[in-house]
Amino acid sequence: MADFDEIISRAEQTAGGILPKEYLEWLRLHRPSDDDHRQTPFSIGELVETQRTVQDVIPPGTLAIGNDGYGNLVLLRFVDGSIEWWSHERNEANHKTKSIRPSFPEYLELIAQGEV
Repeated sequence: MADFDEIISRAEQTAGGILPKEYLEWLRLHRPSDDDHRQTPFSIGELVETQRTVQDVIPPGTLAIGNDGYGNLVLLRFVDGSIEWWSHERNEANHKTKSIRPSFPEYLELIAQGEV
């Protein structure tokens, strides 16, 4: 498997943005794996694969970092680091998302509280 920095670089290139420092620190510390059996956040190995699959349908400037188990995605918005929810049940031209939290650390608080 490729090293951490190489995978992150590919994810950023695929999605077209720079990941927030807080998200990178969390990935380095926790290293979620493909066999964690949780829906969100994705493992680093899933980032590039998932982004390539969904980049044509999710809003530009976002990276899919997880899902809710029902086909909807959790997105990280590059411009401000906010965390958004994207529904797969929408028409093709609709790129609207719903805000989950304004930052990745605040999103982690939701996970810790069992609300995600």
